[in-house]
Amino acid sequence: MDAETKDRVQVKIFVGVELKANVAILLNKSSRWKEAKVSKTTNLKKTRYQNREYIGIFLSHEASTMKMLQKISKEILEELQHFCPESDLSHLKINIFPQIFVA
Repeated sequence: MDAETKDRVQVKIFVGVELKANVAILLNKSSRWKEAKVSKTTNLKKTRYQNREYIGIFLSHEASTMKMLQKISKEILEELQHFCPESDLSHLKINIFPQIFVA
C-alpha cells in the first residue's frame, strides 16, 4: 500500500449490538430515541457488518484496553435501556469488530 492510499484508509473499531427485529421495533416506537436522533444527542450509530445491522459506537482511540471496552459496552447497553425503559435489554450480546473506511 503506497503512502497516498494509506492516508485515505482508516480502520475503526465498532462496539455494539446486533439490531435484530425486536430491538429495532422497540427503538422505532421510542419517542426518546426519535428525539435523540433528531437532536443528535446520542453517539449511537448504525452500521452493517457481514450482512447484519448493528447499533453502537465507533471507537476514536487507537489503542483499546479490555477495561475500556467493558466500560463502553456497559454504556451502550445503558443508553439503549434509556431509550426503551419498558424492556430489559441487559441480555443483548455486545459485538466488537473492525470497520474500514476509504476516503
